[in-house]
Amino acid sequence: HSMKSIKWDKLRVLVTNRCNYRCLFCHNEGQNKDVQHEMMSVDMFKRLIDYLEGQELSEINFSGGEPFLHKDIVEMIVYADKHMSCDISCATNLSIITDEQIDHLSMTRVKFNIQFPFVSEDAFAKSTGTGKLCKIIERIQRIKSAGIQIGLNTVVQSPDYEAVDRMIKFAVSYTHLTLP
Repeated sequence: HSMKSIKWDKLRVLVTNRCNYRCLFCHNEGQNKDVQHEMMSVDMFKRLIDYLEGQELSEINFSGGEPFLHKDIVEMIVYADKHMSCDISCATNLSIITDEQIDHLSMTRVKFNIQFPFVSEDAFAKSTGTGKLCKIIERIQRIKSAGIQIGLNTVVQSPDYEAVDRMIKFAVSYTHLTLP
């Protein structure tokens, strides 16, 4: 059997194993501090996409680590957008995406799945190690105004049900925000 005969549905591409957050629940946290940080080359990525031409995928997901630590992530997403017909998503914490990257990606069909642990500034900072809630909310607003779809991913980290309720209300208000 050749690989072409395998029925693929979703493809998850880890473009880097580096991350600027230090979330306790994340598998990256378990890595030794001297682990080699690896980045997928753009050429290798393009060869993979070219090889998969004709496969009926429902989705390609860019993941990591934090994909935006890869200097060529926008080029990779744009390449997938041009050469694949499936949905495109990117799992990101949004902490380092630039306005220029947002503008480029607004011309693609990428959707962001945002790692979003808490709606309280203190809990957010404690959970991520380096994250700032106010900055991420500003990035979410910028992305929505560019017309890019978002989803929020959270890992429930405490039995504080009020915090879970606040997260759900926040998610509903921000993912369904309609702009004038």
